[in-house]
Amino acid sequence: MSADHDDQDRWGPLGALLHVVYEIDDREQMLTRFFQRLRDVLRFSSGVFLGIDAQRLELREGFAFDCAHSTLTAYLEHYAAFDPYVLRGPANFRINQSVRLSELMDDGALGRSAFIDFMQTVPYRHALAAVCGYRGRPLAAFCIHRPPGQPDFTTEDGHLISALAPHLGRSLALREWLARHSARESSGLLVFDERGQLVFRDAAAERLLEGHDVVELFELLTRKESPSMVVLADQHYGVERLAWQPASLLTRFMLPEAKPGSSALTTSEVREALGKAEKGMIVRLRRFEQRHDLCQRLRRYGLSPREVRIAEQAIVSDLTNADLAERQHISAETLKSHLREVYRKTQTRNRRELILKVLGLKMDGA
Repeated sequence: MSADHDDQDRWGPLGALLHVVYEIDDREQMLTRFFQRLRDVLRFSSGVFLGIDAQRLELREGFAFDCAHSTLTAYLEHYAAFDPYVLRGPANFRINQSVRLSELMDDGALGRSAFIDFMQTVPYRHALAAVCGYRGRPLAAFCIHRPPGQPDFTTEDGHLISALAPHLGRSLALREWLARHSARESSGLLVFDERGQLVFRDAAAERLLEGHDVVELFELLTRKESPSMVVLADQHYGVERLAWQPASLLTRFMLPEAKPGSSALTTSEVREALGKAEKGMIVRLRRFEQRHDLCQRLRRYGLSPREVRIAEQAIVSDLTNADLAERQHISAETLKSHLREVYRKTQTRNRRELILKVLGLKMDGA
């Protein structure tokens, strides 16, 4: 028996649905399996799952189940404006609460609506939908359909979708959070003692430093105060020095071994070890992601969004000022004015000094 059948036997149809929502990483695969499993519990002909831009409250491209994906494009480009679900307005929907299409518009009004043209292309006559979200944020619009000739969805069907919607919302929020923080997965943690010996590195740091000399890294880190970047074998790495904290789990690498026959370290031994720890170093290391890192660093100098865009282009491209002005759709004089402000805020005098400073490189004579 397959693992899928084992799950269904153990948890039942609803448990299998929740297992799919939380356990399948790939979003499209998760939605495909979710709609398939939902049919074990509820009869429907097709379904859609559209993302919602929470900042602009706009529907985005999404997932179509047993209906042509091209219908989603037609819907977003034209028919959404006539959709009874959309026409009710954001003030009237409740997140994670299902609504039947028949509750929003009767058959007569629906038949006269321009939206009936779209419904006939899918095709469907009945719909049950919910806005899935998390902590008050709408994240996706979920909808299932039934064709003409079949009965409308029941109140019990609505209760089921209302029960599932919060889990879809939480799953989307988790995926969104993981996407935002995925860069952290490529960053590694290293700990050096006061003598420069590497006493700890996590698995991510081990992957990042594969083939590199750790001694060279420590020398680069101590060459000048708090470098923001180091270069190992032509690979640029962003570095961040982390402060030692009394509650840090890493402190144990600085503690001496307990004396034979002693059950614990003495207070003075702990204080002495923590004092030495301050001379050690905790470092977070990650591969330099040029555009993201540059923009993040430039914003720290208090640059405006326009100044960040101009400074970033000035650093990563070899465009002349005239070309930069054309790309930014501004005059050459306006560009010069922006660059002067960039140089003032970053305390540099020209593009070369800006590049050296933002990239954390050593200037000649410095």
